Amino acid sequence: MTHGRGHLVRHAPPTLRAWLERVDALVAGTGGAAGAADADAGAAVAITGDPAAADDLSLTLVALETHCVRCHGAESAKAGLRLDTAGGIGSVLTPGNAPESELFRRVTLAPAHPDFMPPDRGAMDESQVAALRRWINDGAALESVARREAAAREQAATETASLEAVAAASGSLLVPMPGGDLRVDLARGGGVVTAARLLALEPVAGRIVELSLAGVAAEPGLAAAEALPMLPRAASLRIERSDLEPAAVAAILRRVPAVRRLNAHGSRLDASSLTVLGSLVALEELFIAGTPLETDPGRAAVAAALPGVHVVGSLALPADPLADLPAFPPDAEGDVAP
Repeated sequence: MTHGRGHLVRHAPPTLRAWLERVDALVAGTGGAAGAADADAGAAVAITGDPAAADDLSLTLVALETHCVRCHGAESAKAGLRLDTAGGIGSVLTPGNAPESELFRRVTLAPAHPDFMPPDRGAMDESQVAALRRWINDGAALESVARREAAAREQAATETASLEAVAAASGSLLVPMPGGDLRVDLARGGGVVTAARLLALEPVAGRIVELSLAGVAAEPGLAAAEALPMLPRAASLRIERSDLEPAAVAAILRRVPAVRRLNAHGSRLDASSLTVLGSLVALEELFIAGTPLETDPGRAAVAAALPGVHVVGSLALPADPLADLPAFPPDAEGDVAP
């Protein structure tokens, strides 16, 4: 392959990459990093017959993910066909006979043929087609794919149960995002935000990229704010309309060192937080409309203290919105005034 061994494996989706890397490691003779990985890869080889067949399967799965799954996957199963499951792949194969397999036939037609697949993402390259042909002719074993599906389902169930437990303990809405990131909204849970609720976020603290405390009522003092775990990847923080005390706001800001966007509209953010705001080196946008900080020391002073940060205050309207409008031109001759 022109890009070297393992190129396609490295660029596989996260759900496939770890499994394919273990198979690729066995084929390369490295044996993997641990006995468990060896056992997994060894089982795949036993099923497919030999290391070369295992490698053909890994290349085939990457080719399907790259060229086919967008239209034949969980989100869009055109013609009722999914090529991200063992059952779906098996439905378009004739094991032992690549030319008679509908999948192989479709991907090897001339691109101008109406049945050619994929019609809009470019043909599979020669190495992928060759791997697919060899794998089908060798029997097209799909047991390892089925095992991967079962493991993925088990992992998803465990993940769901874990997030449900955190959501219940913290009284928040947790929204999973691509790559395992999380958006967390404590306002959705209602009630007073307490130290126990914020501390309950600890198991997922490293995954939180957005945190919303918008409109929340918090218990008095610093206990709640200081219970919030460090959120090293939180890029967005919303505290607008919250009743968090100024000292509590500052304590929370110290726990989001990577924050880029802070919406404090209508909160109690004041000048006592300027120092910690200045320490947020990633901060790009700050909304201070309706806060004490907007008037003391003032929007201009805040902007000067936070160079490079886009500071958004209240919309300044002129006292007389019509003052700058030009006068109406004189009536044209013959016009009748009302």
